[in-house]
Amino acid sequence: MRVRHLVKEPKELTEVTDWQSNDIPPRHAPCFTKTYPQRNGWEWRSAKAKAKNGNREYVLLCRCHATKDDWKATLILRKEEGGSVVSRYEFHSSHPGLHVHASCDNGGELVGPSGMSEVDRIPNGDSQTRRSNAWTKASFWKASKRFFRIEEEHEQSEMDV
Repeated sequence: MRVRHLVKEPKELTEVTDWQSNDIPPRHAPCFTKTYPQRNGWEWRSAKAKAKNGNREYVLLCRCHATKDDWKATLILRKEEGGSVVSRYEFHSSHPGLHVHASCDNGGELVGPSGMSEVDRIPNGDSQTRRSNAWTKASFWKASKRFFRIEEEHEQSEMDV
């Protein structure tokens, strides 16, 4: 399946953690086989979601460093052999604007941590799309869920209104 179809697939939140600053266990970041260390001001939050019209399961992992204005959300497809990174949704104040990383060549099927690095940037880094965002953990979490089409049970999509 193509990455854009996995991203656009409607999903429903089934479980969510609070924001944490400890190391990330593999159950909350299944693309890693070992605990992923978090240091020096990074915080994270994770959620499990199920596809509404299918049997796919996903994990949304948000990581932020508010003082550095560095925000990252990763959508991970759960597979028998491990987690496959579908896409990353990011903002860094150090370079142009809100952007997405994805590997259009593998269709979200690259299992393991290599899926975090073998990606393309959309729009490309030369793009002049720098926007001034005043992200908070709550606003970035909400934007990430919206981008990856993850709804809580009581939420109604704006597309359904």
